[in-house]
Amino acid sequence: TQKDSLFWCLYTAMYSQGEYNAIHRNYGLRKMELNQTILDNLKENTHLFKQVNHKFTKTAVTELLTDLSINQQSTSLVNVYAYLCFYKMNVYIINKEKQSYLPFIFDSEMPTYFIYVDSFKQYKLQLEPVSSSQIEKIENKFVCLEGIRKSLKSASAYKIADLTLIMEKLNLPTSGMKKNDMY
Repeated sequence: TQKDSLFWCLYTAMYSQGEYNAIHRNYGLRKMELNQTILDNLKENTHLFKQVNHKFTKTAVTELLTDLSINQQSTSLVNVYAYLCFYKMNVYIINKEKQSYLPFIFDSEMPTYFIYVDSFKQYKLQLEPVSSSQIEKIENKFVCLEGIRKSLKSASAYKIADLTLIMEKLNLPTSGMKKNDMY
């Protein structure tokens, strides 16, 4: 198992388990080469960032591309968007323990993969692209996080019905609670 499990999950989703296994050694070199290819491609195609489900300013794109070029230790969640733009796919990062997920969407018509994360920040790929019914199942049973940097909106953004639904997904009691207590 490689240290940067998120990167290798994305790599395996795009290329295959066999391609990953064929590397044998020099995983770091392969990662560096691929990141350079992605970097070169996205420098010329920054418009692709407009297609993802996250707003990127020009500064944010520059920061992401810089991080992609210098951070060889681990793939940050924001860098997942660079891989989506290059690979043309979607990813749901799912935390079963916390019953939550974070969707990274490039184009809903493209293949979607589930990557599971554990409490040790180790990522595991579900090898086959998922079906729309599998996506619906996750969306109905788990709580969708608002983004990379914040998990929920502010309390005022939710109606009591919204908070009740979230609490039901998490199997938490809701009776007799006020909105702030629910939040």
